[in-house]
Amino acid sequence: MNTWPIPIDTLTITAVLPPEFILKGAMPIHVYLDGVDITGLCTIDPTTRTVTVPNVPSGKMVYVTIHMDYGLKGVHHDSIENCILESYQFDAIASGSGILTGTYDSSSILIGHQKKSTGICGFVTDLSGNPRTDVVVNLYDEDGSFITSTKTDENGFYHFIDLDYPTYIISIGPITDPIVIIKITVKKDDFIEADLSY
Repeated sequence: MNTWPIPIDTLTITAVLPPEFILKGAMPIHVYLDGVDITGLCTIDPTTRTVTVPNVPSGKMVYVTIHMDYGLKGVHHDSIENCILESYQFDAIASGSGILTGTYDSSSILIGHQKKSTGICGFVTDLSGNPRTDVVVNLYDEDGSFITSTKTDENGFYHFIDLDYPTYIISIGPITDPIVIIKITVKKDDFIEADLSY
């Protein structure tokens, strides 16, 4: 997000991926400005995973989507039921130049998940975006019957895997008096991302 009152003439973003991951596809990196695809207007170096955006107006948000694959897949033969879904740390360094010049170091948490499995995952943060650890996240069916619960990890990440029902309710706190509550419809063989903040 450009919070300066003036445009950023040149924004450069470099992503650092965990070594287990590799880029995937002919165009693995896409760039969006407030939801509009501006990939063709940017300079992208897939080798260094560096994106240069020519202009970011004041108050606008730049999103970078990186398509990746798990480079070690095929060397682990446990069934999905025996796998532990992990969160991974993806570091990003962004620098902008214009009338004002500055560098902002940030850290983004992204989600890696197995294909051919159905689940819900996301992050629990405070209102400033800081992760909330050891928070109990509850899972209910569509009618409000309790199914299971889990706790967020050190990154605020939580997940539920191998789901069957199409619609679920997730809450922090009891469903009768929740701190946060949302209803989610899942898709077969996919993970739905559901972030919670309070």
